[in-house]
Amino acid sequence: MTKYLLKRVLQAIGVVFCISLITFFVLNIVPGNPVEIMLGEFADQATIARVTHEMGLDQPIYIQYFSWLGNMLQGNFGTSYFQNKPVIDILTSSFLVTAKLAGIASVLLPDLYCTGLQVLPNLPLNSCYSPYPLFYKI
Repeated sequence: MTKYLLKRVLQAIGVVFCISLITFFVLNIVPGNPVEIMLGEFADQATIARVTHEMGLDQPIYIQYFSWLGNMLQGNFGTSYFQNKPVIDILTSSFLVTAKLAGIASVLLPDLYCTGLQVLPNLPLNSCYSPYPLFYKI
């Protein structure tokens, strides 16, 4: 059993590593310079070069990846280009809303659905819903 669990954990680590590689390289393939997008079209070349150096985007791609991966493993997701806020703050505020919606969806929707399934077969046979009870009683 321990051998099986170790095998599965190693497979999960490999999958997460591959997903991180794919995510990073897809984000880097996208055309356009993120610094130019962040600063706008009226930024001068000196400012673009300075911010590019500060963000480490002038380094080789493999150094950028390992720096990004190290920061991700430490919980440092960086700063949003568009909102200029730490990404972890954006994720936590969005997570609370998502958790509320998931809680409502996992409790309320099945209750409504199952209540409807329990009511329909018990409707009178001569009502306008008479095909439904016959379908459920078969």
